[in-house]
Amino acid sequence: MENIDARLWVLAGKKLSGEATSEELNELEELLKSQGIEFASQDLLTKLWHLPLQKTYTPDIDKNWSSLSQNLFPEKSIFYIGTPPVIAHNKFRMTRKWLAAAAAVLLIATAGIGYYLSHNTKQSESAATKQHTTNQVASRNGSRSTLTLPDGTKVSLNAGSKIFYKNNFTINREITLTGEAYFDVMHDAANPFVIHAANVHIKVLGTAFNVKAYPADDRIETALVRGSVELTTSDDPERKILLRPNEKITILKIKTAEDSAAKIPFGKLPKKEELYTISLMQVDKKDNVPEDVAWMQDKLIFKGETFEQLAIEMERWYDVKLFFANDSCRNIKFTGAFEKQNIVQALQALSFSCDYKFVYSIDKNIITIKSNKRLLNH
Repeated sequence: MENIDARLWVLAGKKLSGEATSEELNELEELLKSQGIEFASQDLLTKLWHLPLQKTYTPDIDKNWSSLSQNLFPEKSIFYIGTPPVIAHNKFRMTRKWLAAAAAVLLIATAGIGYYLSHNTKQSESAATKQHTTNQVASRNGSRSTLTLPDGTKVSLNAGSKIFYKNNFTINREITLTGEAYFDVMHDAANPFVIHAANVHIKVLGTAFNVKAYPADDRIETALVRGSVELTTSDDPERKILLRPNEKITILKIKTAEDSAAKIPFGKLPKKEELYTISLMQVDKKDNVPEDVAWMQDKLIFKGETFEQLAIEMERWYDVKLFFANDSCRNIKFTGAFEKQNIVQALQALSFSCDYKFVYSIDKNIITIKSNKRLLNH
């Protein structure tokens, strides 16, 4: 048969335009078999035929068709770069109608290939983007929550806390913490668990510990319940600090000399060894529970804290706002614990414990603390 390739293209155009006779469909099938072309290629052309053209895509027909035809007709692909010649025999004469059909197939095929490649590229890019998407889990003020991470690690979040981790967490176990959380880490020797909290970085394999790193606090605390942890700081990354069970480390959040001047009397920058202290965890005698994790049992413990310091914790614990109308009450120190008390009961207990040196007023969730003028007048 003379010029089989041209006849194949004409028959393909008729088939895809829906105008081929049953004889022509049989002829097309036989020709495809004789050329060793898989039917999957026919299905591809059919799908491409029905794909809508995208206005924003301008196909390079010569380039795309060259690639496609190398797969369909590997030995004669150059034939389809130009216009197929007219066949002398009447049976295989190419009319303008079939040339238009062939051109339509070519345009749809090349545009479809462009769409297919573009779509696959976008899917790959989307998958890569999704892998690096950051997830956030938060516990609002006045509440506490628990969750299990994709690797099986269990996390308890204290009030006003957030953690951030990426979708590829199972192969890159890194967490960013803002606030306070208790971690019971799933052991994975080949994949360490790392927590970033302000300027402190904590590395573990499998252990249980508590980290407190609220933005408003001037220090970061890590208390180790079980296992071992390794800490480094952005200020001194070469120094590795190891904790043993029942130990607690307190690290000052000082990044620059300017910060130090604001937090340290006379602007004296402490030595590196003075930036942190290690001590034993204190246990609550009533419940025999470490004080650093007592919040997990809905207990707020405070020892020797000024009213100003305690107010910050009470804001998170009760989801309120505390304002001091004057400075005389800020430095009153308190030691105690809140367990089942609501905010009114807590304030009454504090006032009683300091001989009513302050009074308060409540407007919705806003609490104003004032000095007790009656005491000042006596």
